[in-house]
Parts: sequence; C-alpha cells; structure tokens
Amino acid sequence: MIFRLSLAVLAATSALTVLAMPTTLNTRTALVLPRAAEGEPFPCPDPAAATAGKQALEQAGAQSVDIAIAMLENGCAFVATFGIGNGKTDDSAEIGVYRNNWYMLRTYCDHFKGAAKGDWSNLGQQAHNDVGIATACQVQLWNTLGADQFFSLQ
Repeated sequence: MIFRLSLAVLAATSALTVLAMPTTLNTRTALVLPRAAEGEPFPCPDPAAATAGKQALEQAGAQSVDIAIAMLENGCAFVATFGIGNGKTDDSAEIGVYRNNWYMLRTYCDHFKGAAKGDWSNLGQQAHNDVGIATACQVQLWNTLGADQFFSLQ
C-alpha cells in the first residue's frame, strides 16, 4: 500500500512539474515545425516561381518559421494571394504574405506604429504588396511578442 501511494505521489509531483514548466518560446529558432519526408515532391505547380519567392523572403530577412507561416497562409506563392483585408476591416484586416492583422502591425511594427484603425486599407497596402516591409514587420512582431503572444493575437 505504501509503495502504491509513493508511486501516486511521485506521478502527481512529476505531472505538476511538467505543467509548471514555462511554455513561452522566445527565440525564433526554438520552434520546430514538421517536415515532409525526404524525397517527396514539392507540391507546387511552378517550383521555380516558388523558389524565387522563397529566396525573396529570405533576402528580406525571413527565417524558417516565417517561410512556414507564409506557406501555410498562401501555399507556395510566397506573395499575398488574397485582396487586402481578406474580407475583414479595421484591426482584424489581414495584411501581407503573413496575413498579420492590422492591429498587430499598427501596434507592434515600427513601420506602422501610431497609424489609426481606419488606415488599414491605405497604409496596409505597403505591407500587402511589399514582402520586404511585410517580412520586417513579421520579424519584429515575432521578436517583440514571442511565439505564444504572437499566435494568440493572430
């Protein structure tokens, strides 16, 4: 009986230790994303265009996590494949290849800091049409917020 109770206490203590561990990812390299199996074909209709788009993002400062987010949002186009706002307006408007919302951009990205809620369709065009601005903001958002807050504000 004592042995069984000791195991139960040990299990409960271990579970609480795991639950108490910090979950915030503060570095951009700490996030591990799943990869396709080796040798699988790249599922893009135009691999050359996809490669060029990926290189443009990398030249703008995008890291693996940024490229993964761009692919999740737009497939292998590596450009915004939707109209500005994506059917949303004001702070919820989705802007650029990473589909960051206007609230995040105007609050945390130096390029848009201080912009009004209603400026999303005018000023937002800059990030929507320029992967350099979109990537600079994406990197700044990630570094400022960390992974947990970044994804919670999306």
